[in-house]
Amino acid sequence: MKILMISDLPPCTNHTGGLFLDRLCTYLQEDNCQIFAYIVKNPEVGVEIPEDTKSSIDFVFDVKPRENIGREYNAFLSFVYDVFITYTEVRRIRKRIERHIKKIKPDMIWGVVQGQTMTKLIRRVATDCQIEYSVQFYDPISWWFQANKVDKLTQMKVMKEYGRMISDSYCFIGASDIMAEDYKALYGCKKSVGIMMPFDKGDSCSKKIKRDDKTFVIAISGQLYARSTILAFLYALSLMNWEYEEKKIIFRIYGPEISFYGIKNAHIEYRGWIEQEQLLKELNEADLLYCPYRFDEGFREVATYSFPGKLSTYMKTGVPIMVHSPEYSSIVRFVKEYQSAYVLETVDPSVIVAELKKIIVDNNYDEMVYRANKTANDVLSDEITKKKIEYAMGIIDSI
Repeated sequence: MKILMISDLPPCTNHTGGLFLDRLCTYLQEDNCQIFAYIVKNPEVGVEIPEDTKSSIDFVFDVKPRENIGREYNAFLSFVYDVFITYTEVRRIRKRIERHIKKIKPDMIWGVVQGQTMTKLIRRVATDCQIEYSVQFYDPISWWFQANKVDKLTQMKVMKEYGRMISDSYCFIGASDIMAEDYKALYGCKKSVGIMMPFDKGDSCSKKIKRDDKTFVIAISGQLYARSTILAFLYALSLMNWEYEEKKIIFRIYGPEISFYGIKNAHIEYRGWIEQEQLLKELNEADLLYCPYRFDEGFREVATYSFPGKLSTYMKTGVPIMVHSPEYSSIVRFVKEYQSAYVLETVDPSVIVAELKKIIVDNNYDEMVYRANKTANDVLSDEITKKKIEYAMGIIDSI
């Protein structure tokens, strides 16, 4: 089977989405699928593609037009620019993809959608070439609109195509199970499936290390999108004077270095970006792993349907996890169902302090780690994830 992936990010090792795609491609290649990739990439986004991926996938790269004009100019110029780009560069990209399709003759198109450009391409290309397609999202498109300050008129036009793209798809691949279920009901596509970042099967909880009794390390890795939530958490730590039960509390960040204004006497350590293997070793040295989502109403849809890739990373460490997210979010619903993490459902510092004190002295540490590991093995394993992408591509009829 020949599959053409159309995406703005290739399988790569320096982005969570790229790591995810690399795993999914590997599953399909194990089924003797031949993967082609047409990548419409923002030239400012750097990617690191492993050599074995380069040799096993036939890549074509194109240039993605700017989608964030609204961040620098007003809404009117954002709208005018989008109209111009739609009828010039996006049309030219579509024609180039269609010529490539005639050359390679794929059996299925796999569209990975982020933003308005990819939304405008996938269904039109598949329809013009009369090929079925499955479409995959990392997040609802509302997140993209907010982050890039896309004007309202452009949003309305894009959302019309967005709905048609989902409804006409062979399979909709959601960022979570609840997203797959709700979008299928909303848009009426043939079938849907939620695919989350898979977990490497194994008993990570058996890897015990000796921790320092004088410190309590709370670690976070990856992008720090939920800054207002993190700020509320750090303010709560300030109220505790960054210590409890004679333990110094340290907040350790594996990711970008940013300033949190108004936080006093902070014990914050920045470790920067490190390789995945080393990251797992260092996270294993922490006492608690922190997974925050935003609480503001404008982020509600994203919190409801998205699923953090860092969760599968955390579940490999043998360290308990704390999810700090609204009660309606997909991640809170997930960890509550499987009782696999501590949960904070508020940004009220006094409540955070009370809950954190309970966690620091909790004797249920080993049980919490065991349940997280079991959940990963049962629900986020390679075996389950492989069956889901096979189902989405029409290789198998059921999961």
